[in-house]
Amino acid sequence: MAMFVGPERMARGLRLWRRLCDAIGLETALPRKRHCGVALRWLGLDFLLTEGILLIPDNKRLRAVADLQSVAAGGSMTFGDYRRVIGFLVHLRPFLAGIDRTLLYGMYDPFEVDHRGHPPEAGTIIKLSRRVREQAERWCGILHVISGMFISGLPKPKPLVASRLTSHLFSDAALLGSGKPGIGGFLHGFYWALELDDRAMHLPISVLEFTAIIVGVIVFEPLVRGEENVICTDSMNCVQVLESGSAHLALMQHVHVVHGLAVGR
Repeated sequence: MAMFVGPERMARGLRLWRRLCDAIGLETALPRKRHCGVALRWLGLDFLLTEGILLIPDNKRLRAVADLQSVAAGGSMTFGDYRRVIGFLVHLRPFLAGIDRTLLYGMYDPFEVDHRGHPPEAGTIIKLSRRVREQAERWCGILHVISGMFISGLPKPKPLVASRLTSHLFSDAALLGSGKPGIGGFLHGFYWALELDDRAMHLPISVLEFTAIIVGVIVFEPLVRGEENVICTDSMNCVQVLESGSAHLALMQHVHVVHGLAVGR
């Protein structure tokens, strides 16, 4: 990665880089992997150069949260899955402000070699100690309140500064006109979908849209617990119900009372 001050210097730098690559026979990366500008993604991280901020994309952060919740809740898992989780945490750790190596204490215990000096096989079921599960919970707590750092803090990370992160929960519903009737939701790389049966296709679209919002909150709540969540929908009727806390249609009232009151609040 290179940085230039001003568009003229950037254009000149790119020309020189191209000449150098041609002169030594160096093949550059695919076009879709090349980035240029004041905001770019490199090594799976977002560099906002104007603001001087380095961010872990929400899909990566929530993927880590999902994996850590599995570790914290389960008494065992395959060594291959656990090794993948730890490798991901080691990749993220340098880019979380104020995170130190104590967050990895005990988490390498399952890597202990056997009497032959070999680590467990990938398919081996390992038991997760209480210490490992507690560390996983600590990681989850941190990833719910921090998602990066100031680039100036890379040489010497500053103490952890917690904030309230924002996640966006999308949902939608479709009837016969779509060719595949159903409801579904999306959250930064995670998604769910449910195909509608014949009975459900007779429901008004606004009821299905509202049901999709509620199901999305139920499905994604463990991943975004404690964060500020923005519910995104293209149904104005649903927005009005959520903002006013009341519905007029009997079916909407039923969905609201049985499942949606917590969402409305």
